[in-house]
Amino acid sequence: MSTSPLNLLKFSTLLLTLAACGSSGGGGSTGGSSGSTSTGGAAAEPYTGFVIFGLVGANEYDGQAGFYATIAGGSCPGGTVQGSCCYQSAAAEAAYAKTVPLADVSAGALTLQDGARSFGSLPFTAGKGYASVNSATTASVTWSPGDTLGVSATGDASGVASFSGTVVAPSPLSGVTPALATLSTLSRASDFTLTWTANSAATVALVILANAATTSDGTIHCSATGSSGTLTVPTALLTNFAAGDMAVLELGASNNVPLSVANASVELTAEATASGSATLQ
Repeated sequence: MSTSPLNLLKFSTLLLTLAACGSSGGGGSTGGSSGSTSTGGAAAEPYTGFVIFGLVGANEYDGQAGFYATIAGGSCPGGTVQGSCCYQSAAAEAAYAKTVPLADVSAGALTLQDGARSFGSLPFTAGKGYASVNSATTASVTWSPGDTLGVSATGDASGVASFSGTVVAPSPLSGVTPALATLSTLSRASDFTLTWTANSAATVALVILANAATTSDGTIHCSATGSSGTLTVPTALLTNFAAGDMAVLELGASNNVPLSVANASVELTAEATASGSATLQ
């Protein structure tokens, strides 16, 4: 997996989703990416999975999916929770990541749709899982806020059973203050508060990844409802980062739908994300 900010955000969101699935007995955290709603991993559901429709910035669209053996964990495995935020050190993230099965599980042929229009298929390769599709290589991978996005899977007799479902694409957040694109410094000495114009998205998730030149300070995940218009990162968590290091911030609005699958707990997500970076002070 690439260590680009986008993939790190989605990987972090996946870890929290998988953790929630494994820790609940059969009920349902996004965002993340991140606080997304999840159906839980019961004995009758040996697999856990996700399908994500992602919009990055103004015009980078992609679709991706992954399915695994259900794993145990908490909503902030090995980390510290304050309010709606979770801090995980690099060591805690690495320890938890080791519990994620290396072998991907197939759910058969996956088709992505925007309303009645099919715009992509995700091919599965044994040992590698599902390849993503994106607008950089496939012009048809695009949609508009408010569109009903769908997925259908034919199922695999040796893996995840067939399923289908839909989710509404959220609008990108507007009126974000401070603007992530122009943020240059991030103080650890006080709470960091983001505000935005109230949005109909089910979840707004913020992920902050902090790194020195060669080492990681860990990650903070926070979530709120789109309609709340505000999210605060406590200073007590920010002080886990080191002054002078670089923080990458990913802010996303998402809608999340737990799908009904015979032998799996699968979450369908549509998200719109934006990013920025800042030097920690």
